[in-house]
Amino acid sequence: MQEGDLTLRRAAEGDARALFDLRYLAYLGRYARVSDENDPCLQPFSLFKAQIEGGGHFALVLGKTLVGGAEIAALEDCVEIKELYVAPEAQGQGLGAGALRLTEMQFPSARYRVTLPGARDGGLFHRLGYRPEGEGEKKGERYCPTLWQKEKHRQSEIVLSALARENLPRVAAWISDLSEEELFAFTGGAVGRRMDAVQAAALYAGNLRGGPPRSLDFAIEVADLRAVIGVISLTNIEWDVKRCQVSRLFVQKAWRGVGIGRQAVAGLCELAIREYGFRGFSAILLEESQAALHCLSGAGFTAAYRSEGAFVAKDGSEKTRILLVRGGLPHAEA
Repeated sequence: MQEGDLTLRRAAEGDARALFDLRYLAYLGRYARVSDENDPCLQPFSLFKAQIEGGGHFALVLGKTLVGGAEIAALEDCVEIKELYVAPEAQGQGLGAGALRLTEMQFPSARYRVTLPGARDGGLFHRLGYRPEGEGEKKGERYCPTLWQKEKHRQSEIVLSALARENLPRVAAWISDLSEEELFAFTGGAVGRRMDAVQAAALYAGNLRGGPPRSLDFAIEVADLRAVIGVISLTNIEWDVKRCQVSRLFVQKAWRGVGIGRQAVAGLCELAIREYGFRGFSAILLEESQAALHCLSGAGFTAAYRSEGAFVAKDGSEKTRILLVRGGLPHAEA
């Protein structure tokens, strides 16, 4: 994980003493104004060493010189930056901002949060998109911590690239983890029962053996992170009349709810029109899939038909399937 000569790597046991001393000097002035019994300046070395052994601490290195550190926790709903510090003599050189960008590259997420003791302006966190979720409480000359959160990945642009063979195991693992209802919506009603990774890979493997494509499959990538975060396909292709179905849309959990799916659907339709001359698109999902419905609606799809009882859940309840269209598709029952 590098940005020029700056590296953020997981701290080793041998870094403990140097990081402990560096951290104390980095925090000494700021934490003297903060009302917090867990001030790093008050922490004993034994507890700090245990943090490093736990694996959540990182060392910030410029060239071969240790210049700072960070404590990072990847939680289910966000990435929490518990600490980020730079040696006093290295401050003012952009190393903190560089470390923050490197953190976001290693831990791609829809949301980041950080607690800043006594910080009312946010400093570099504000400059890099973090906004306060409340004000710190002043007690005399001291301030209690303030929670800052980053705006959801508005800066992340996605690109679609042809799904490569080396991506198949990863994609298959995603699909095999879907519930039956999710899989039914994922395949546009073509599959309604859970599958293992081998069966999931078979959805794509036929296309990679050559011959007329039965589908056009794409990986969803975040360009600036060079990370594959999802997949999307055109299926049920009618080459003669230039119609197809948008399906197999999957976005990793940490990237959901921030518009990535909508970008992917809109980008895929634009690509299909530009490169292949398609004129009409359809999509099928279960009525209760509100997030998917919002995603498709945002990309120009409108509901055409509803099919009652198209999917029967394990508990016997019947789910309604919806056909959505964009462009010149004829009206027909789903």
